[in-house]
Amino acid sequence: KYGRKMFVVSRTRRLVRSGHGILSQISFRSSSSARGDLPDLAFVLENFSIHHIENSENGSREYVLLPPEKTLSDVSADPSVKFASIFRHRNILFAARSFRDQYSLEDICKPLVEVALKEAGENGEQPQAIASLSGLCAWVDSAIRGKVHSEELSRLKKTDQASFEAVQAIATGIPRSGHSVVGVGTYRDAEDGWKSLSKEYVLQGMSEECNLYEQRDARLVDIEHMADRSPSYLQSAGGAMARLFFL
Repeated sequence: KYGRKMFVVSRTRRLVRSGHGILSQISFRSSSSARGDLPDLAFVLENFSIHHIENSENGSREYVLLPPEKTLSDVSADPSVKFASIFRHRNILFAARSFRDQYSLEDICKPLVEVALKEAGENGEQPQAIASLSGLCAWVDSAIRGKVHSEELSRLKKTDQASFEAVQAIATGIPRSGHSVVGVGTYRDAEDGWKSLSKEYVLQGMSEECNLYEQRDARLVDIEHMADRSPSYLQSAGGAMARLFFL
């Protein structure tokens, strides 16, 4: 997706400098929890390092969180050594990820956001973020079935039946009556309703990535309809992504 990468160590940062220098692999393992031999969050935030990976083709920078005994050479050989990452292109942060289920995105990526955000504003541009709304379709489907409450869905059902039916088709993956697929026309008819539902999803704190950025005073400014048209993301979020500005 990101093309051929050139790996560069650039201003590598320790989260907290230890008086004993880089901790040994034995120290890392002795602090690991029983669950999957992973260290607790406090240890990670105190001792792991932030490294940069430059993409010479598109100008983006990936910030990765690595255990103290790992370097970018290890990432090149085995990308699974990364605990978390986030990307920045100029003033825009995006694609925050936690690679260990034990740690929430909001916790493990917080130090990465701090570093990326500082660099995003270096040229005087207002820092922004594009955030995933993964899980939006499942949430809307639950609202349709009455398992959760959505003010926007209730409003659509009462005031705009055509939009409601299009939204329902996107959330469930079941084509509208008289249609054989959930196609372009369905997404067009659902646009206003889907964007309203997306905003409600964010405001209810359902998007982990939005929550991550909001910790640093980011504010939702828009929903980008069908921003990501990959099949898996259409199934998860109907293609919608949130744009936020950092204040």
